[in-house]
Amino acid sequence: MGKRTVKPVNWLLTYSDFITLLLIFFIVLYTLTPGIEMTKLNMIISTFKGGEGVLTESSVLPPESLIARRMRRAEHWEDLGRYIEDRQLADQVQIDLLPEGSRIILREALTFPSGSSQLLTESASVLNEIAYLFDADVREIEVQGHTDNIPIRSGAFRSNWELGAERAASVVRYLIDNTDIPPDRFKASSHGEHRPLASNDTEEGRRANRRVEIYIRYADNNDAGSQNNPFFSPGQSPRMFN
Repeated sequence: MGKRTVKPVNWLLTYSDFITLLLIFFIVLYTLTPGIEMTKLNMIISTFKGGEGVLTESSVLPPESLIARRMRRAEHWEDLGRYIEDRQLADQVQIDLLPEGSRIILREALTFPSGSSQLLTESASVLNEIAYLFDADVREIEVQGHTDNIPIRSGAFRSNWELGAERAASVVRYLIDNTDIPPDRFKASSHGEHRPLASNDTEEGRRANRRVEIYIRYADNNDAGSQNNPFFSPGQSPRMFN
């Protein structure tokens, strides 16, 4: 009697891993079925994209998965939105979605006295709320100072550019002192009066131009800001507070 040939069954390992991933995927979808949000669905789908195979290292989720981190981050963004609405700060804080990441605009009335780089006491609470958005996946936090085109009259600064730079540095110093993010991930810059959001011909326009912009860029995805920030859906207008 000839020897029985045993065929390799290594393919079963691949097959079983594939079925397991599908099962997890549909379980997650099922749990989100009541009132499913497209932002959360997009986060789940994006996690399963880009893998070279079901048994490769890139397809194995870490203990705290990308989904969990992004969902927690989305909750922090929603908390910031509720904070702005509850305290009626819609005219002082604006959240934008840009290709390079998420931008938070803080008006001068909320952050600094006129012609000064000393943070107002009331600015601490909103900066603390913004700090909750920072997690281990933050790649860079850039703070930009902007002014109107009225020449600076304070003897402490020779130009609006210097005023904007010092204001940006003040915000950076506060965030460094009140978060665990390494200082080398922060960046302060100034554009002075040279990048206005509105016309400087009116007081309302000049008031809009006196601002600090905070850009938050995450390392887990270098694509468009819609994927950096799961609080917004791709192609969706962000929740605006302006």
